[in-house]
Amino acid sequence: MILQWYLKIRVIGTVVHELAHALTVYLCGGDIDELDITSHVNHHGQYNLAHQMAISYAPLLVNTTLAVGIARWAVELTPTGLPQTLRDGTNGVLPVVVTTPLLQLLALGLAFIIAAAALPSYQDARNPYNTFRHQLRSVTGIRLLSLPVAVLILAIGTLPLVLSYVRSKSSLFHLSTELTYGTAVLLQATGTIVVIDPAIVLSRLSGLIPML
Repeated sequence: MILQWYLKIRVIGTVVHELAHALTVYLCGGDIDELDITSHVNHHGQYNLAHQMAISYAPLLVNTTLAVGIARWAVELTPTGLPQTLRDGTNGVLPVVVTTPLLQLLALGLAFIIAAAALPSYQDARNPYNTFRHQLRSVTGIRLLSLPVAVLILAIGTLPLVLSYVRSKSSLFHLSTELTYGTAVLLQATGTIVVIDPAIVLSRLSGLIPML
């Protein structure tokens, strides 16, 4: 019963996932042939490897960022904000002692559902490799010069490719990985368990900039 309800509610996260694909297709100059916000986006365009990587992994960034934002809003919600407005708008029928934790719970649940749908599908993870193989059929000077970078990017993408393949073969593993990811994002966003320290990441990235 709980699993059935979860799968129904998860559609919310899937909608965000597919819209992230569609928006990135548009930004990369592609054309959408078919858009089903509950399952897939069919599209075509003159994509390079960077475009295809962006399209394939846009939901990972968009869903995660949106989930973190909603979770942070829930943690920082105070009785004097929206709960106070709801109380005043209902002449005290909805007291802040009820609406504050209720809004927080709903927001955290929404954040979890959105984050759980962030991981790329096997087709998403495969698309950059398909684009790379297609480009190898017509080698240009620019493509030849950028080959080491392309190989490095694809090598990094090997892990999500393998993970997404295993997820496509096992519904149990598919479910457990998305639940694990959703939980990790929620714990990180609420500060319950800091998996990644943003300050450290930014510090290391800024140290790399002079080297580029």
